[in-house]
Amino acid sequence: MSGSSRQHIDFVNSPMKQKRVSQLPGIGFVLGGKLIDAGITRAYHVFGKFLVLDKDRIAFYEWLRGFGADDGQCTACFNALDEWCKRYLG
Repeated sequence: MSGSSRQHIDFVNSPMKQKRVSQLPGIGFVLGGKLIDAGITRAYHVFGKFLVLDKDRIAFYEWLRGFGADDGQCTACFNALDEWCKRYLG
């Protein structure tokens, strides 16, 4: 996990529960606001989309770019969800 941000480490090291969408790595104020405006208020909403897209990196990036995310934001979010999934769901 070398080089991981504090936000990434905190996210993947705890259950998802009711984490806000803004607690996802890569999701800042502006992007978080766009997601919230679309009714995506919790991290588990984004995680659900990650699963519906079969954990496909390209499809997930395309979906998140639809809200204005850049490559760095897509990468940070995808990597955190992927690691969380491996840690908690095997």
